[in-house]
Amino acid sequence: MLDAFEARLIEVLGDGLASVPALSVVARARDGLAAPTGDQVQLRVRLLDARPQAEVGDDERPHFRQGNEWLRRITLRLEGEVELAFRIGPANPAQRPQQRERLVQVVDRALIVLADEGVRSGQAFRAAGDLGFELDGFRMLALEAPREPDSEGGEGRLLTLRCRYRGRFWPIGEDQAGVAIREMPIRQVVLPIGLPSQLRVVAGGELDVELTIDLLALEIGAAALPEQAIIARLLGASPGELLGLAEPNAPGWFRFAVASDRANRFVVRYRAPAAVSGKAEARIALAVARSDAARIDLGSIVIEVRE
Repeated sequence: MLDAFEARLIEVLGDGLASVPALSVVARARDGLAAPTGDQVQLRVRLLDARPQAEVGDDERPHFRQGNEWLRRITLRLEGEVELAFRIGPANPAQRPQQRERLVQVVDRALIVLADEGVRSGQAFRAAGDLGFELDGFRMLALEAPREPDSEGGEGRLLTLRCRYRGRFWPIGEDQAGVAIREMPIRQVVLPIGLPSQLRVVAGGELDVELTIDLLALEIGAAALPEQAIIARLLGASPGELLGLAEPNAPGWFRFAVASDRANRFVVRYRAPAAVSGKAEARIALAVARSDAARIDLGSIVIEVRE
């Protein structure tokens, strides 16, 4: 990330200063360059620091587009400073004023490069392929000269530019583990489902209540439905009985399998008591049972029982 940023900065500066004959090389400060000689100027680039733009914990995993592929990576929002050190070779005292002028001319040209809109906005740092970073800005902070003679004994042979950068950085080529999700089919069902109303039956009679329910839309995670069936039970003091298979793991509930003639069709069979006084209501709760998971409540129906 940061190493690639430093290398790309050297390329951008090298391209911008290619027409300056006095500049001999643009390189990292840690590359072990020999001291410049004569009237040649060296530009040594050094990353000074990197600080998070946000508080710890606010870094994110955004999507990153590479060609036609969308990747997902850990991204760090960083800002910091970079040092650009311009140094010219030693000379005898009589030549030092001319050397100083030559050094300043190279720095002047560098200021023009840094003032370019593409450099200031960070656009100039973009390149084909994954660089591991994307800058939001790169600005000059200050031009400094040493106040004391440098360690090599020459006065006026060093000028330093400090610049500030800001952007997003990520590990190059380290995609998030796992299979990329290219399609995500979504099943949707509105609960409670649409249930029939105004159901009536006479005392002693039976009533088949037909329901159309897409149970596949209710499969959630690993808690798959054991089979195509719904369960039902009488609520409270509802009269009558349900004519289904008793649910072994849920006392009071009865199972009704999908109809053999049509998918998603279920028939809940209810038998009214032999006699009622006036009018009574049987309230029936409906649900879907899942293996090793809570059942899914579908709603309830009301059957009016008359004499």
